[in-house]
Amino acid sequence: MSDRNMEGMERRRHPRVEVDGGTQLLVNGRTWSARLRDASRVGARVEIPSDENFQVGANEEVILKGSSTQSHLEIVCKVRHFRVTKSDETGESSLSIGLESVSLDDSRDDLLGILLASGTARVVLGDGQASAALPAELEKKVVDMLREGVRGSATNRIIGPGKPVPTIEDFDIKGTTFSEEDWAVAITIHSRPMTIIFKTYYSTEAAKQFLRVKKAKMDADFEDRLVHDFMREFCNLTAGAIKIWVADHSGDHFTGKDLLVNLPFATPASYETGHHPGRSHTLTHIYDAWKLLTEGGATIMCSSEIEIRNWKDVSEIAVHEEEEKEEKAAGGDEEDIEFL
Repeated sequence: MSDRNMEGMERRRHPRVEVDGGTQLLVNGRTWSARLRDASRVGARVEIPSDENFQVGANEEVILKGSSTQSHLEIVCKVRHFRVTKSDETGESSLSIGLESVSLDDSRDDLLGILLASGTARVVLGDGQASAALPAELEKKVVDMLREGVRGSATNRIIGPGKPVPTIEDFDIKGTTFSEEDWAVAITIHSRPMTIIFKTYYSTEAAKQFLRVKKAKMDADFEDRLVHDFMREFCNLTAGAIKIWVADHSGDHFTGKDLLVNLPFATPASYETGHHPGRSHTLTHIYDAWKLLTEGGATIMCSSEIEIRNWKDVSEIAVHEEEEKEEKAAGGDEEDIEFL
């Protein structure tokens, strides 16, 4: 990404992030295949091959849909600008269309977060952002710490202080088929070096049992709307705990203070079936999935997807922890004395 583009992005009220993903535009009753190129909290840019007989006017309303596997996603947008662009690599022309969401609440919803959480878009690594591979030992340490940091944040927030801590179990999300009665809530934590997507999957009855334990009202029959509010708030609290965890474990370059959190986004869990690769990691993505079990045998499922855009900065999490250990070892077991 050039310095000029970066400066332009910084000047935006809602910075755009370069993304990639298949999407669809519904215009005057006709559906067109398009490619997502960037997105922000309130807008997105898509491209359509210019040889298509596609016509659209400024300020015209269109519907931005998910890919063929995410067709449930529909967001009403207004066309703000369009122009023909030409690829330097292929020489092919395309129509670049700038969209602004009009069906979302700017103060509450996050278009970029929705596109990422639904799997419609993926963040593209910027030039120079993909660091060289870390030493294997350090890479494993970073991966393990991030996974445990997210797991611990979720486990400690589902019930709350002073209550029994749920049991954690690994599970193979790839082999799980969610029913039409199951729900999924996702929340996204953004930063320049990495993005974390946390999701929880639950049935209303299972979540109701967790709420009973939290409220210490084991015989209560909570309304479904309260149960769904409880699970959305669980995601909010988990995201807040993740921000605190990152801030406590980060170093000088990656402080964790620039982490931004979108509001939780709920969908039927059946849309999620088969989309998560399970516990694994690549050069750019770290995946995890686990179960939380509480009193009475109720179970909810959680997953995390951590996209790494700058391993060097993110690795400070592990380096910072080692430095703290060395400082403690050098100081022995003596504790600081507070003089009153």
